[in-house]
Amino acid sequence: VIDADLAQTFRRPKLPAAEKRLVLREKNFLLARIAEKAKASGMSPLVEFSGGKGFHFWFVFENPLPAARVRTALGVIRDAVAPDLTAFNLEVFPKQDRLSGKGFGNLVKLPLGVHRLSGRRSWLVDCTQKTLEAQLDYLLNIAPTPVEAVVTAAATPQKAAVTVHPRWQGWADKYPELFALEQKCPPLGQIIASCRTGTVLSTREEKVVFQTIGFLPRAKTLLHY
Repeated sequence: VIDADLAQTFRRPKLPAAEKRLVLREKNFLLARIAEKAKASGMSPLVEFSGGKGFHFWFVFENPLPAARVRTALGVIRDAVAPDLTAFNLEVFPKQDRLSGKGFGNLVKLPLGVHRLSGRRSWLVDCTQKTLEAQLDYLLNIAPTPVEAVVTAAATPQKAAVTVHPRWQGWADKYPELFALEQKCPPLGQIIASCRTGTVLSTREEKVVFQTIGFLPRAKTLLHY
């Protein structure tokens, strides 16, 4: 699992509006980018709201695998996304290759567990119903990831060319400028991720868009999209 937790500095009771928007923008970006990076290697994460201040990205495999191999594969994904985030911290579990005999190692709550601080139950983001029965049924019917995908992910260097997920291939072909900006410019990538979720942009975000995309040759078409 890749654990995404809201950074401590953003857990204050009353955040300024600008910081709230940053958290929302990075949340949308985080959900889209980790899934995108994983699927490029043939892995499909099970996304769960942690019940507290973050998300868990679970990877369920067909067969048991050595912890070291999985940590390496998920570490590649984490290292590709983490530098573009300021509001969230990313960790990979398990953190050890094997048990030392002094305990169970670093712990992480199982899917659909209750958060010990908030008292809220975790829930799977892609399941449309939030009842425990529906969530358990969804969990029981997920398709496990082939073991071969872990080898592919672990061998993929961070700077490798980005593989476009089939869902977005048409978009990348039609708007290559936006695709390039999304991949290479984290602030614009976060804004594009927000637009995809239907989030209304702030005045500041609109200015960023107009003062960057607005100078490209196909500015009107790209801005309209």
